Amino acid sequence: MSGNFANLFVEAHGRLGWQHREALQVCPRVIRAFIRVTGDPKKVGIKLSPAGGFNDMGDPIDLAVEEYAYLIKELDALNIAYILMMLYVADIDPTGMGNKMDVVPAFRPHIKYALCFISGSLTGENAEQLFDPDHPKPFPAIDVAVF
Repeated sequence: MSGNFANLFVEAHGRLGWQHREALQVCPRVIRAFIRVTGDPKKVGIKLSPAGGFNDMGDPIDLAVEEYAYLIKELDALNIAYILMMLYVADIDPTGMGNKMDVVPAFRPHIKYALCFISGSLTGENAEQLFDPDHPKPFPAIDVAVF
């Protein structure tokens, strides 16, 4: 599932007249439907773009952290195969609406069951640090770096 899908509902909840939590539940409902169709949650994964930036997406950092922490916990509880989180990428943020949040420390601790994939603005050096369980950091290592 695309990183834009969750953003469409999370950020548009006010325009749709929905309550905030109602909008946050759209994505897990769709994932549950994919799980029913495939018959196996380990055949389902999702890409999230909490830093936003492209297609005029981007909430203030404090709101984005609250929304995506909740969403990631909900998705992780479904025991899906992976959660891919895209880091902030300045090149795809022409309007400046994205935020430069540090995605991995903000959200990696909430992923307990799914594999944690990271993409966007990665270099060999920072990917290696995110993988290394011995590198000092206040969050678990990631499972996969996507270049």
